[in-house]
Amino acid sequence: MVSGTIDSHSTLVIGPDSLGKFMPLTVRNIRTRTGDTDHAQAGQSITIAVRRLARNSVRKGMVIVSADSVVAPCKEFQAEVLILYHSTTISPGYECVVHCNAVKQCARVVSMNKPILRSGDKALVTFSFMYQPEVMLKNARVIFRDGHAKGIGRIISTTPYVSAVDPTGSTSTSSRVSLTKKLTRTKMKRTKKVVS
Repeated sequence: MVSGTIDSHSTLVIGPDSLGKFMPLTVRNIRTRTGDTDHAQAGQSITIAVRRLARNSVRKGMVIVSADSVVAPCKEFQAEVLILYHSTTISPGYECVVHCNAVKQCARVVSMNKPILRSGDKALVTFSFMYQPEVMLKNARVIFRDGHAKGIGRIISTTPYVSAVDPTGSTSTSSRVSLTKKLTRTKMKRTKKVVS
């Protein structure tokens, strides 16, 4: 446990899922190294048994927090990084695997405060996760790698994730408009190819 306390039969939330949402869960039992207990606190290594949660809805990198806590998942974050080793150069568009606590996911470099980075360079870099939002805390240590390339850093800020899908399952108006524009452009390109 990183912070706080947990009691048996308490209601917590786990997440984020692929839409950035948190699901409720009820703690049935708490187990520590010494045996079963009804109470656990920060610093302990624990295992909890939960009820009303499908096994396939849980993945590595999810966090369990109290239902009233405000935790904003992010899909984009800015970090102060140091390139330990890279055989060539790093520029926007570079893809790597980001590790931060239990999070491990591919991310793309969106922007940097320098045009290119080489081994030994320091910079402010904005990463964007490629698949789903994650909970990233400010000042957390981050490691990123790609083959033999390695870099370390510290998270400066995060951009809260806003899902484009309603709980009802329909896409929001803005995302529908952008999808319509993309489809229209694709149809126009196909039409031009057929005519010429």
